[in-house]
Amino acid sequence: DTAGGIGYVRMSGFQKTTADEMKAAVASLKAQGMKKLIWDLRGNPGGSFPAAVQVAGRFLPAGIVVTTDGQSPEFANRVFSSDAGLSAHDVPLVLLVDSRTMSAAEAVAAAWKENHRATLVGVSTFGKGAVQCPVRLFAADADGASRSGVLVLTVARMAGPHGSPISGAGVAPHVHEPDPARQLDAAVAKAVELALGMR
Repeated sequence: DTAGGIGYVRMSGFQKTTADEMKAAVASLKAQGMKKLIWDLRGNPGGSFPAAVQVAGRFLPAGIVVTTDGQSPEFANRVFSSDAGLSAHDVPLVLLVDSRTMSAAEAVAAAWKENHRATLVGVSTFGKGAVQCPVRLFAADADGASRSGVLVLTVARMAGPHGSPISGAGVAPHVHEPDPARQLDAAVAKAVELALGMR
């Protein structure tokens, strides 16, 4: 929807295909006349960390997206940056967050907030700030029946671009709106305000 030139995208999780889906959604909204974008991460539990870094980076020409600290070489004292350059999306951006915005979604929120790329509306995020890896387990009972399950390992902790902790603290919005029924209206008002400020 691009009523009044405002596009709206709701992202319920991050998967391997999310970055491509995001690219297609933004292109479609631009073709419909989008001038500013509301990105809704409320209730987003996270998911694929690499996908979240890709999505965040597509709206940042350059700069740090997130930093991690973990024992595995993949995440030990790592800095993940954007090199999107001139291909980065440049529309004014409002991000909706709430207490169920977690993990990889919090990395996106911190990246856009600390790089002054988006105005956050809602309430503080959950404060999980963890990179986790699922490990599939298989076993067999004495009678030969197979059993399976998933063990989720925390492999790293995330911090915002400027080192601000996400775990335990969450990411606070610029515009605090605790009423879920009013959050979208507050985001629309902020998007209109941002667009007027660019004239």
